[in-house]
Amino acid sequence: MFYFLGANNKHKNPWRHAAVDPSTLEGNPYIRQADPVSADSGPGVYHLMHQAPIYGAGVHTLRIASMLDPNSTQPMFRRDNRAIVYRPLSFKENMQVMVDDYNRLENTDGTNRSMEARLSLFHSGYKDTCTAVVRKERSSKFKILPVSKNLVEISKDYTLEGLYIDYESINAPELDRNKGVYFENLTKAEVTEHPAWLAASEDDTNLLKEYSAIVFSSSQAKKCMSFDMRSRFPDLTISRALCLLGLNFRSCANIPSLQWNSSFIMTRSKE
Repeated sequence: MFYFLGANNKHKNPWRHAAVDPSTLEGNPYIRQADPVSADSGPGVYHLMHQAPIYGAGVHTLRIASMLDPNSTQPMFRRDNRAIVYRPLSFKENMQVMVDDYNRLENTDGTNRSMEARLSLFHSGYKDTCTAVVRKERSSKFKILPVSKNLVEISKDYTLEGLYIDYESINAPELDRNKGVYFENLTKAEVTEHPAWLAASEDDTNLLKEYSAIVFSSSQAKKCMSFDMRSRFPDLTISRALCLLGLNFRSCANIPSLQWNSSFIMTRSKE
């Protein structure tokens, strides 16, 4: 399998039009490696990548970095041509990784992990995903797709605010932002019953309860975890990636522009 490489500055990147065997990529200076944020956790090791300049560039960097890591446990995705590629975590997988990381009480050397270390992923500002929120044009209705083929396969150079797709083709339950509390922080009880939070966590009520319990106990706030559905293009059917924000942002769910910086959690074994 071959990949086309690119850099942030296309005019200085001699590899930008080259088809390259992945086994030769390790010395390529145009591939940014992920740096660990939480280096000893749960069933493996979790890393939060450096921010990439746009969403597509982040997906591409994650894919290459996972290919280069023999201990990567990043989930994989089968394309229509049957090729298998690494993909970003879904929204639910992000939540599970963060809970697992928090619940890891000891370092590999047997010493106790500090609360700061256990909460490191919760404090990190942005955790992007491959979960799509698709808004219906001229409507308050939307759908949440846990693993979006369009986001997994997005071009590294994609520079529009969202992906324009056929809303009716999305096989997912339809939600309505007029039938719930959106754009506002929620109580813990409201979070665990919120239709969008439940859909984003794939109806894993136990995970949502555990995740929200950590957020509320750590933030000591009575309300947080809003589900933000703002968009500059209400008249267009548009798909964007769902993002988890850090405790400084009350751990809300957000759908930022695909033009914005992106950062993904990466997973690997301890070996």
